[in-house]
Amino acid sequence: MSNETFDRKEVYVGRDFGGMTYDITPDLVAAYIAGTGDDNPWYRDRSPLRGPVAPALILHSAVYRSLEWYLPNIYGNLHARQEWDLFAPVMVGESLTTRAVIVDRYIKRDREYVVNEVLVGNASGQIVSRSRTHQSFLLPDQTRQGFVVDRAREKDSRRSFKIGERSGGVWRPSPGSVYPALQQLQDEGLIQAEPGETGHRGYVLTGSGREYAAAHPDELRAPWDVAGGGTGRAAIQMRTLTGQLAMAASQVAAAGTDAQQAQASKILADSRKSLYQILAGSEDEASAQQQ
Repeated sequence: MSNETFDRKEVYVGRDFGGMTYDITPDLVAAYIAGTGDDNPWYRDRSPLRGPVAPALILHSAVYRSLEWYLPNIYGNLHARQEWDLFAPVMVGESLTTRAVIVDRYIKRDREYVVNEVLVGNASGQIVSRSRTHQSFLLPDQTRQGFVVDRAREKDSRRSFKIGERSGGVWRPSPGSVYPALQQLQDEGLIQAEPGETGHRGYVLTGSGREYAAAHPDELRAPWDVAGGGTGRAAIQMRTLTGQLAMAASQVAAAGTDAQQAQASKILADSRKSLYQILAGSEDEASAQQQ
């Protein structure tokens, strides 16, 4: 007879999944900037803390370095949400250590949730941040009911969505934002999932959802209209020009000579400084320059 209280593969509350050590290098920060578009000048140059400061969520994906904490019924799993508490700044050049522990596990609607808490500490032992990631999984008897997401269908070129164009490029939803939103609406009892004729899952309003829609018509504008309508034409034009600039820069980087690439780098650096100077100046000065 085994003396183990828990099966070694069981994802129980309190189970410690260990951690890793990360050196917060300029290259790691550069990778974060490239992946998120969050390019604060403090990340590269001096900050009020006397040196480059790392992005607060530099280790946002540390929880996914190992997926041993996932439940066996991985088919149909969804990221529900991630919560962060930030306690101290992290400087570029520091070394951080993580520790992952399962702190909760619960069932809601037709899904089971696992909550993985990651503590991040610095070399002095101070806890600089704490994250809690909620990952949801279909219950075992739900995984036999058909597709959750048909990836081949989602990638079909004939299924074209132009939401980004409708909002002038302001709003470009990703699966990471759409599916958690659907899950939240399900949790609130406003929509319910129904299998389609081809076995794919669709969503329809419940009775409560129809009542809410009837009582709040002002909240039911198309999201691309809301995003585009709340943004001025100048901001939309800036997004378009930024995309065109990035494309031109990538072409110079791929096909230009060393001298051309050096000249392009200087143009980009000067443009970046000029943009920050606009923010530092007054609105009257900006208007005068436009004229």
